[in-house]
Order: sequence, then C-alpha cells, then structure tokens
Amino acid sequence: MTVKYILSVMIVLYVATGCKSEKSSKSEPIPAADSTRSTIDPSLVGSWATKCNIDQLGGSVYSETLFSAAGQVTHHSSLYTDTKCTQKSATISIKGTYTTGSSLTNPANAKELDLYYTNSIFTPHNSETVSQLNIEKACKRQWTINVGQDITEETCLGDTPENRKTKSLQIYRVTNSTLQIGAVNEEGSNSIRPNLLSNELLTKKSNL
Repeated sequence: MTVKYILSVMIVLYVATGCKSEKSSKSEPIPAADSTRSTIDPSLVGSWATKCNIDQLGGSVYSETLFSAAGQVTHHSSLYTDTKCTQKSATISIKGTYTTGSSLTNPANAKELDLYYTNSIFTPHNSETVSQLNIEKACKRQWTINVGQDITEETCLGDTPENRKTKSLQIYRVTNSTLQIGAVNEEGSNSIRPNLLSNELLTKKSNL
C-alpha cells in the first residue's frame, strides 16, 4: 500500500464520516456536544456497520461507527488489500462527540445529527503498509505494525476532514436495525445540513 493509495481511499471515507472536503477552510476549536440542545436518541445508540465495499483500486473498505449513550462517537474505516475484507492493511479511527436534534419532515422520519470530530488515529496493519510509510517518511515518524498514531491537525497523509478537527451538520434515519446518514454531494459543506439521505444502509451490530 502506498501513501497515494491511502489518500485515494480516504476520499471514499468522506461520505461515511459525514464530512466534506473543504480545502480552503481552516481548523477551528471544536466545542463539546451541547447537552442543553438535545438529548441522545436511544435508537441511534449502538454499533453500526457498512457492508464490505470494493474500492476503486481493487481492495476493499469496511466501516463501523459507534454511538454511545454518553454522546461519544467513534468511526473506524479499515482498508483491505483483497476484495472480501479479510486482509486488513490499515485503519483510520476518528473520535469525537455528537448530539441529536429535531425531527424532520423531509426526509420523512429523519432527525438532525451534529458531529464533532476531535481526534484522528491512523494504524497500519501489515508489513507492506509499514514499509511504504517508512520509506516515504510519512508524517516524519517511524511506523510499526498495529500501533496507531495520532494524525489530528496534520497534513502528512493528506489534507482531508478525517485528520482535522471538524464539526459536521448531518441528518440520519433509523429504521428497525438499519441506519442511513445524510448524503454529501460535490456541492456540499460540513456547515450545511444535507436534505437527502445516502443510499447506503448501515446495519446494527450491537447495542452499547
């Protein structure tokens, strides 16, 4: 896996994390979730996962998002060298807080979701990834298999929402054991709440 591969797959993660790339924007202090604004929706609490998706370079991506009852959110996106999500090469973990808000009439049965991402951790899982990162001196540090390193506010693996402190206005809809997050199109923005839901369904794996 090359650093170029890592950057290309991170683009795929924009929609999964509810983020939109905004190259001209600068990082600003991210406030804690406002508990006075809303209560945590119990239907959102739990672990939600995508299916194994084949990426554009012949590998695959699997993502899982955990919403806790205490208002914490953690998003893991793992990259695989095969198409069946069995040979893991790297994981990007994004952590922060969230609040849920008002119910919406359009889309029907959807609700407001505010995400506050504050930390980004990148973990390589195989020798090829580690070797390439060290050859390219990525982030000017030494990389080790299965040891995560904080890349928050760094651009060494690309200037993307995944490695910046980011507030994202989102929407979601829970239907039985499936979750849909708002769709982010090319004209979208983290500061503008989407009005359409993504076609991708996340399946509930467990309660937290």
